[in-house]
Amino acid sequence: MIKSSEFIRGYSEILVLALLNKKDSYVYELVQMIEELTDGRVVISNPSLLIIIRKMQEENKVSSYEKENDKGVFRKYYKLTDYGKEYYKKMKEEYLKSLISMEKIIKG
Repeated sequence: MIKSSEFIRGYSEILVLALLNKKDSYVYELVQMIEELTDGRVVISNPSLLIIIRKMQEENKVSSYEKENDKGVFRKYYKLTDYGKEYYKKMKEEYLKSLISMEKIIKG
């Protein structure tokens, strides 16, 4: 499991963007998907993820809405704005390029 908050902070936004690009979601579900899709190697707490999402909302990358589930409980869902979708496309390309560059350095 990756525990370094500095390391996780470096790529947490791109993870959230990627997941929200696929479907609208709520914080707990995003936390679970990140942990599941990384086979438990990346764990981000609900409060940490909420801070990331709030920052993304302030930057107009994400918006929210409430939706009632089948048990009558309202949850706050998050979705990418049009700007967020464009930003994600750009960041995805940059992030993938940076991974290739980092791999060259690390592997030597």
